[in-house]
Amino acid sequence: MNSTFIIGPVIVSIISTILALIISLIDKAVNNYGNVTININSGKKILQVNGGSSLLSTLAEQKIFIPSACGGKGTCGACKVTVVSDVGPHLPTEIPLLNEEEIKKNTRLSCQIKVKKDIQLDIPEELFSIQRFKTTVTAIKDVTHDIKEV
Repeated sequence: MNSTFIIGPVIVSIISTILALIISLIDKAVNNYGNVTININSGKKILQVNGGSSLLSTLAEQKIFIPSACGGKGTCGACKVTVVSDVGPHLPTEIPLLNEEEIKKNTRLSCQIKVKKDIQLDIPEELFSIQRFKTTVTAIKDVTHDIKEV
């Protein structure tokens, strides 16, 4: 066996690992927003968090689960919150999923907002009682080509 077939992939893997490490370090340095305050429902809940992540994932880390059918990819429009403070204009990824009234009320998709500075928002009270559960799936049955029965 030719040693080139072994050495080549090893060198590519090493270079890829080094580049990934450099990108990760630069990302932490450039996108370091420090501690940020999230004020929910006019002071009902105040969170101190590290900035830099999406609002959806930041709230989930704090055990506040905003519904999201697409997992934060900005395609379902389910993770809507009303932002009271200024976080910038609506993004092109948000506009197709919001109606005119929602845009006027500054409704935003929490998966599309980066937590960069202190933010104030309103969310429905019932979202505070959402919990995460662990379970074991015992069977999965194909109902259609894209629907599963669990």
